[in-house]
Amino acid sequence: MDREEIERQLQALNHPWACVAIAARLAVRVWPTLSRGMEEGKDFLWFWDEEKRHRYLLATLRASAGAWVATYYQDKAAAATAYAAASYAADAYAYAYTADVADADAAAAYAAAAAYAAAAAYAAYAAADTAAAAAAAAAAAADAYAKLTKETQDYIVYFQKNQSIMDFFIIKFSDLEEFNDIETAFLRSLRQLGDDFDIWADWYEARAAGEPLDKDIALKMVILPEEIKHQSPANINAYIKSLFPKNAPAAKPLNRVRSIFIGSGDAGKTSLIRVLHDEPVVQGKEKMTPGIEIRAWRLPDTEVTADLWDFGGQVMAHATHQFFLRERCLYVLVLQARPQLDPNEEARYWLEHVRAFGKDAPVLIVGNKTDDLPVSLNRNELQDKYRNILGFYDVSCTQAKTAYASHFQQFKQAFITHLQKLDTCQLSFPAGHLQVLQQLEQLSAEQTFLPEAEYEKLCADHDVPAQGGLDRPWLLDLLDKLGVIVYFPDIPYLDDFILNPRWLTYGVYRLLYAQEVAEQQGELSEHQAAQILHRKPDTDELHNILNYQGKAHWIVQAMLEFKIAYRVDERRLMIPAKLDDSRPELAFDKTGSLAFDFDCEGFLPRHLISRFIVKHHQDIDQHVWQSGVQLLSPTFETAALVEADQHNRRFSVWIKGSQAGRYFSQLYATVKEMLAAMPKLPVQEWLRLPGAEDDLDPAKRADFATLLILEPLGQPYFCQYGAFEVAELLKQLPPKSERQDMPLPPVERSVSALPSPRKRALAVLKNMIPTEFEQVLFVYEMPSEYFENEKDQTRQAMLLIRYAESHGDKDLARLLRCIAEVQAG
Repeated sequence: MDREEIERQLQALNHPWACVAIAARLAVRVWPTLSRGMEEGKDFLWFWDEEKRHRYLLATLRASAGAWVATYYQDKAAAATAYAAASYAADAYAYAYTADVADADAAAAYAAAAAYAAAAAYAAYAAADTAAAAAAAAAAAADAYAKLTKETQDYIVYFQKNQSIMDFFIIKFSDLEEFNDIETAFLRSLRQLGDDFDIWADWYEARAAGEPLDKDIALKMVILPEEIKHQSPANINAYIKSLFPKNAPAAKPLNRVRSIFIGSGDAGKTSLIRVLHDEPVVQGKEKMTPGIEIRAWRLPDTEVTADLWDFGGQVMAHATHQFFLRERCLYVLVLQARPQLDPNEEARYWLEHVRAFGKDAPVLIVGNKTDDLPVSLNRNELQDKYRNILGFYDVSCTQAKTAYASHFQQFKQAFITHLQKLDTCQLSFPAGHLQVLQQLEQLSAEQTFLPEAEYEKLCADHDVPAQGGLDRPWLLDLLDKLGVIVYFPDIPYLDDFILNPRWLTYGVYRLLYAQEVAEQQGELSEHQAAQILHRKPDTDELHNILNYQGKAHWIVQAMLEFKIAYRVDERRLMIPAKLDDSRPELAFDKTGSLAFDFDCEGFLPRHLISRFIVKHHQDIDQHVWQSGVQLLSPTFETAALVEADQHNRRFSVWIKGSQAGRYFSQLYATVKEMLAAMPKLPVQEWLRLPGAEDDLDPAKRADFATLLILEPLGQPYFCQYGAFEVAELLKQLPPKSERQDMPLPPVERSVSALPSPRKRALAVLKNMIPTEFEQVLFVYEMPSEYFENEKDQTRQAMLLIRYAESHGDKDLARLLRCIAEVQAG
């Protein structure tokens, strides 16, 4: 029975779930084909690059196992995870050494494709409910190893007589004599491979024997928590292994979630957290949070504890906040109505912070002090732009038990509900690791620091391995992410770990807001820092005493590490954010300079200019202020002026000198490196056109990505200001041969290796999302009926290019400009 016949019979079943189940079962069934070639003396997985073998193997196993679990329980979350792993498995198939594999013996490489087919089958079914798609994927899986066609026929017969998916999955694998040798070789190789791959040999044998799945374990091994799923195969396998009781004591859920409260300094974040703890709140009596406070709150009627991080408003003005913001948490944005401010602008400012640093983390918006003046928000408009907003709530913390009790209860219930959703993908801790964490939390109430040797001993006492999967460095990194420990691996002599992150933030902000720093406009000597920190111990919200005696150098080094300050000399520091905020008189002549803008959508992070100043402080030339700096590079004999414009959300660079292009490449790289920490922050890059360097006409600019696309075509740049020769505009940049290390805009990087404009256009078009592609058609004025019934985007792209060529745009310049315009947003 050939593939076409299998597919015909599968479609005849008219049972999409059955087709998906067959695909998933066959994808696991063909695992042993990964050992093909060993009978000829070749290494296990010889067809993959040696450095990538473990990752490709794990992707293949996880994809097909995930499809099995997803289908067994009809679980969409498991299906999505399996599909993600399947994408990598598809890469594994593509990168097999197929040139060395004869078609008849390609089953080893096809195993990855079978895994992809199985996961894609479920995804296709869940999304479109199409039996044909599921049947095609099942047939592809069956075709991965021709000798399984008889078994596939048995599966089809089963579903012609039965409907039960779960019963189907506990049918034992049939004993195929010709399959036994490769199966034995496969299982033996898995067990000898290391990195705990033996757990997958156990899993395969359990499925072969028809053992039913343990739902809790099965879903946890497929739907990995964020802290695990991007780690090494050794860590992932060790984590999965820890879930099974026979390898235990079994892992236990961490039962910890995080919520971060953000907003301006007096919006009422601390008051809201106090109300959640059933504590009284008095109008005007809450002190400002000095940095970051963390309080634990047990979710009612659960074993889950939420760590509530209260970010002082001033924290967000400095670089420290990015070390604590997280993706997998629930944000609570607290706003207060202010007559002089637009609450919608304020909301957008904070929501952009979440998007930049927390990606798509969910947000609840709370309007506080509603009894005084309600917060008036354009809720529909905000939700249209920020789809991660889960709801809006109007409360009064001072009247949370009286007039606004029902309002507060609505917020509290929503808060609990969404925290519980975060808990559905909890990290499970091996018993020893959990005991280490619990002991560290107990120690934090008694001591601020933990010597590294003490951490090592604690791990040894609880059998946390020194090396291998889920080892001590792995646990240390995870504890740092959870906020249980803070450490600086890049500063060797700071070898103690901080058990209380409040000690760090309180110390940093005590210096930032010291009277001496304000009077000296950002300058601070190390002697003064020690005096300020030694005056009297701080007490945090948990009544822990924060003593800095003999540890002032820690806080100073943390400020240098966070790029909050730089050294003026061996004894003095400068804190750019505390400099005078007025711009001095400058002698820098912008005329004829290379002028470049980074325009941020939504907000310009306030710490960017401070970090930039710290990075390039050695080149400061006389003038530096809160929002700008004048530089002079001795290396390039070139001057630069850099400014941050909060009103226009613009970061601008002007450079003038004999080697302006080379100095620009350094400054450009610094800005791009800082922006890379905020991948969700939309940024557009502009090169100012001649005559616009002096700010008289800042709109007279060219999109940088468009210029880079047009450059190799030798075409001019057209805009409302006229036609400009691209080579002339880019002449101050380094030559193209010297731009290899510049982090150029994505459009250029994605097509730079392609030899012709036609191929460049095709590469960009076929990788666009459908809405972007449709926008290109609109900008280019392409009649949609030209496509007739063609739905495939790659073929649509080819038709569009032919259309351009046939209408006098043979060089594709106009089409490329349209593409660049859409890509630039």
